[in-house]
Amino acid sequence: FVLPFVDCCNPGTEKIIEHYNATWQDLSQFLDTKEEIWMTKIKSPTNGYECFRWQQNVRQGNTYDFMEYKRKGPQTKSMRLRAKLYNSTERPVMKIRHYTEGEDRGYDYTLQYWQPEEKCALLRFPGENCGQFTWKSHIGNTSSCDEAYHTMCSYATLPVFKPSCLRKIDICIGLPSRC
Repeated sequence: FVLPFVDCCNPGTEKIIEHYNATWQDLSQFLDTKEEIWMTKIKSPTNGYECFRWQQNVRQGNTYDFMEYKRKGPQTKSMRLRAKLYNSTERPVMKIRHYTEGEDRGYDYTLQYWQPEEKCALLRFPGENCGQFTWKSHIGNTSSCDEAYHTMCSYATLPVFKPSCLRKIDICIGLPSRC
């Protein structure tokens, strides 16, 4: 039995509360893909970087090894990262660090929301930041997750994802084009 609740800011709209109480199983489902996971929205500036995506290398038990890619202009940077997955807090946490750093290093990314039909999650991370992450196959089909982002994270959204992120860009010509 799932209880809906009414959104304070949009009278008449109902949301399914179960998606707002992210669980360990939700974190596992979110990461259980060989697809790229794209950051589609973020609350805070990213130093000019955009087109953030994760690609799983290996998932063993509570360890998740992956590549993070991000773009600034025509340059794409990659970094091998490792996350230790924890279920000992109120909500499930990924402690993400550089692959070569010790387990005492890293930053907590807490799963706030998971929408399994839309393959979309909201993660809260350092600096009171919040991001929306979506499996590649579901980008553009995340209306419930978008609504949750505005409720839980912010109406302010910085443009870290656009359709051109899905294309490889070799060179940008002319004035800054955000290509």
